[in-house]
Amino acid sequence: MKMKKHSTRWIAALLSLLLLAGCGARDPGGAAVPAPTAAPSSAPAETGVPAASMEPEPVEEPEIERFPFVYVADAFTRSDGVHADVDFADMEWYLYDMTDFTAVADRLAVTDSEEEAQAIYDWLMTEYLRISTLDELAWIDFYAYGTEADQEACQATDELLLTAGDTLYAAVSDALNGSLSREFSAYVGEEMSEALSDYEEMSDREMELKNRETELQLQYNALLSRRDLSEPELAFRAGEILLELVSARNELAQIYGYETFADYAYESYYGRDYTPADAAALCKAIKPYARRYFKNCCYCDAFYVDMGSAAERTPEQLIDLLGYYAPRISPAAAEAQQYMERHGLYLLDSVDRIAELGFTTTLKLYSAPFLYNSLYGNIYDIQSVFHEFGHYYDAYVNQPENQMISMGSYDVFEIHSTGLEALSYGWYDEIFGDRAEEARINCLDGLMYNIISGCIYDEFQQYVYSHPDMTVDELNSVYGDILSSYGRKLWSLSDRYEWMNVSHNFESPFYYVSYAASALASLQIWAKARWDRDEAMELYNDLVSRGAYDQGYCELLRSVGLVSFTDDLDACLKEAYAALEEMCLRYDSRS
Repeated sequence: MKMKKHSTRWIAALLSLLLLAGCGARDPGGAAVPAPTAAPSSAPAETGVPAASMEPEPVEEPEIERFPFVYVADAFTRSDGVHADVDFADMEWYLYDMTDFTAVADRLAVTDSEEEAQAIYDWLMTEYLRISTLDELAWIDFYAYGTEADQEACQATDELLLTAGDTLYAAVSDALNGSLSREFSAYVGEEMSEALSDYEEMSDREMELKNRETELQLQYNALLSRRDLSEPELAFRAGEILLELVSARNELAQIYGYETFADYAYESYYGRDYTPADAAALCKAIKPYARRYFKNCCYCDAFYVDMGSAAERTPEQLIDLLGYYAPRISPAAAEAQQYMERHGLYLLDSVDRIAELGFTTTLKLYSAPFLYNSLYGNIYDIQSVFHEFGHYYDAYVNQPENQMISMGSYDVFEIHSTGLEALSYGWYDEIFGDRAEEARINCLDGLMYNIISGCIYDEFQQYVYSHPDMTVDELNSVYGDILSSYGRKLWSLSDRYEWMNVSHNFESPFYYVSYAASALASLQIWAKARWDRDEAMELYNDLVSRGAYDQGYCELLRSVGLVSFTDDLDACLKEAYAALEEMCLRYDSRS
């Protein structure tokens, strides 16, 4: 989203965002081919200084020796001009050597050659994308294998990415303020110039806090794999990790001039055009719906039916499913699916073998989206693969204008995914056969629960970050009280610490409300599809084509004729909730 902000604040947030959802790519067991590098031929040469004498002879001012820089393009091709023809199996993680990167960045700050400055800038940008991609590779390996070596790789590349970003931003800022200011500014563009002209390098304390975030997130992921700890012991240790993360993030927010971390995250992490107070108002307004939902829908008998073969799909069958329906979304969606399948840019496997989560990321060096989804062997697999493919479709067709500084609206990104979930509802007779009714109930329930849980976790996080001195016992108590306020029954003590199983609480604070905001939009698309499916599909494709970089959530929805939750919650929710409640009550009456 294009928003003017104090650059030190939001550029620092961008560096954090690069580490928020770290994930990478390598096909398990695939043949590894080293990624191409483009190293300069040597480090910048120092200019010699004449030795002193009693009566020095006058000498001309020595010229600065030109850096022997040669830009080497990457070896892979881009058949469509954007996405690389590189298979997932041919991508390999390695530990990047920062020596040349740092030397070249130093040279950018002092060169007085316009041609050289441009070549150096292009090389640094490419290498930065390479480091970012290596970070993604490390994280996907961690989620796929979870070994100690993978954990170490994640921490190492997170730190490298943070250092590289800080080094690059500082070098560009120096060049923008140097002898080539006008020419260099014209070359990098107005957006980059405005963003980085007054960039200040991170302090040691900032770097320490951000690296500590990575350490704590890795500790959390490792903790979840422990089988020798009871649930209360896990919750206590997870609580300690969470509270330390809260302390570190609150300190960072204060360094950047924000009163609260929530304000910082909403504005700088996620680029929202609504505030934490707006979200709190949504949480309050959603509670009457939530209480009815937990009373009449949440425990519907349809959720306990074994759908058997109607819902079971192997990874290969799920990819085939996307291949069948993507052309019915749009030609661009079909192209995205074919690219993903052709290059093996996905990992679908049982939750028993890989980490329990789903996400889509982009391997920036290759402009290659990558889809990851753990599978349960039930209806959730089909719904979640449509969800993630919505992200994949968007990532394939919408390349950010500038990979370094373009920041999109995460609420809009989630409309691309939940919107496709809502539209897949219309294919359920074909997909599920005589189990279509149970599938429809599951689909609407999932979207409704996105809204309710999005509010629950945002309210929980807003409370925790505003009470950093609380204990782990208080953490559990607060979470339980919040659940009760939405009408959720607490069946056991363990319900009070289920927050520990939601990775967003640890890795991407204040993201979860995006699920609520997006589902409110997607349910409007669902309602439109009931009366005119073609029009609803056209609206969805229009939303995807607009991307998430130029308009905020509220602004975008109004521009396409949808209602934002800040306008009228009932207009977003009423029809879909009524349909879900009616289906659940009817289904239960027959059971």
